Amino acid sequence: MINFTSEIKRELMAGLPMSDAQKKALLSALLSASGQIVHREGETGFELVTESEGVAEYFTELFESLFDEPLAIVSADMDRLSGRDKLRFSCLSDRSEGILRELGFADRELSFGGLPFFADEAVHAALSGAFLGGGSCTLPSESESSTGYHLEVAFSDRQCAEDFCELVMRMEIFPKLTERKGSFVFYLQSKESISDFLYLVGARQCLDKLFRIAEERDRNNRINRANNCLVGNMDKSAVASAAQCVEIVSIRDKIGFDSLETELRETAEMRLAHPEASYRELSERLGITKSCLSRRLKRLSQIAKKTTEEQI
Repeated sequence: MINFTSEIKRELMAGLPMSDAQKKALLSALLSASGQIVHREGETGFELVTESEGVAEYFTELFESLFDEPLAIVSADMDRLSGRDKLRFSCLSDRSEGILRELGFADRELSFGGLPFFADEAVHAALSGAFLGGGSCTLPSESESSTGYHLEVAFSDRQCAEDFCELVMRMEIFPKLTERKGSFVFYLQSKESISDFLYLVGARQCLDKLFRIAEERDRNNRINRANNCLVGNMDKSAVASAAQCVEIVSIRDKIGFDSLETELRETAEMRLAHPEASYRELSERLGITKSCLSRRLKRLSQIAKKTTEEQI
């Protein structure tokens, strides 16, 4: 299975948002996907957890450029399931509560309690931020044709996940939502909807790659269907040939080939001599058309059935 996630995130981080409103939208959505509100020593702030050093560096740079407030590294632990380091950052100071309000998280207690409202010009930045925080995308590989297209964004807060679904539906993309191991997961499972999402977040290079992979997969599927059809037709031909040989042997054993007209005898002998030959090959050997061959074999079949009925 092709892991597409890192490529998308690298492209998103290469295209920094231009306005402060877009930067705040991206940070808000990223926090909603991979952060949590914390209350400690009488202060309110947040923590951010990520497995990606690139995302951590990107978030830190963007955050400090907006608020001139440093982020503290709380821990760097190994995740036993993924085998990757988990980086935990914290913002907890006399300014952190005000920063949360600027990011749209006013009057929140133990959770974000949903996404802030994003103006239309900042929606694509919010979509990008959520994907950077909790997103992943996989594409089908040639060796595993049964795997499909899948893009998801995981949230720890149900309301955030539902708000994100509504945000995406504003863009006429219709996702699904499920709960998995304590997380609430927004997901898309068609190449069309994933293509629309990548277009909205500005991941054009990844979108081109998706199109190439989809085109290659569709071409391989067409080839496989054609091969399956060919094999199916070959199987049918083999069954028909076997049945014809059985009938011809019945004629030979019961009444003999000498009782047949010359052209029928030649056809019967040719079929027995070449039981695996196709109609085209058999007709060429006999120097007749396929339709003529078909008529002769049909007559032989009628003779075999009549002979069997007479002897019952």
